[in-house]
Amino acid sequence: MSYEVGERHIEVPSGKGAIISDSVKCLAVLYSLALKIRYNPQELWAISGLYYCVLLYSINVWEVSTMHRAFVFALVSLFALPIFAADGPKGPIVYPFGWQDKNHFKSQRLLIEDVARSKLGTQVHGNRDDLVLLQRIVHKGLFKKEQRLENQAMGVILGDLLEKELGLVWQIYEDSVGRSRALCVADTMNCLYPVTMISRRIEVGLMPNVQEIFDYAVETITPYIPKVDVYGVKAKP
Repeated sequence: MSYEVGERHIEVPSGKGAIISDSVKCLAVLYSLALKIRYNPQELWAISGLYYCVLLYSINVWEVSTMHRAFVFALVSLFALPIFAADGPKGPIVYPFGWQDKNHFKSQRLLIEDVARSKLGTQVHGNRDDLVLLQRIVHKGLFKKEQRLENQAMGVILGDLLEKELGLVWQIYEDSVGRSRALCVADTMNCLYPVTMISRRIEVGLMPNVQEIFDYAVETITPYIPKVDVYGVKAKP
């Protein structure tokens, strides 16, 4: 017998039994959905292998009853999704923050604001004075290296300053490795990752120089920022 799956034509020998034929039906139904799901290569191979193991086990060991077949259909269909999802988009993409990302950054900013007021008697200003504030937090060791969330909160404040001075945009950068909160040149894939610029140095026992980190970030991203002429027209970088 044969089935049309998207643009593919799958031949299934009738002698292989009911489970294979019904499994292919499940794959055909879920094909369109699968194309919209992204998996990294490690997940793809692991889940695909598990799918074939389950299918092989069900054919050789299980009694082919209606109940067993129904269970196998659901299980193998779930594991089959990443097999077809490999045909979907593989390149990196950037897209705006969702509400969870916005709320997370809001809490991160409030965390630094609270520390600035309660521990240092100052506040976040939204200008280059914040570089001095962050350096004071580092020098006083207000956050231990194990406090990743708190150390990354300093990176958010650093990123806010870069955003303001360079006209960058907070975005989600997603590729085969995962998703990251990034600071990008508008309408491009050119991004910085200030959230971890301070924290990753602290985690390995270094004493970050916040001004140097800021200057390096500016130097790195500036060549990709379009220049604006006297008429307000952006030139290509």
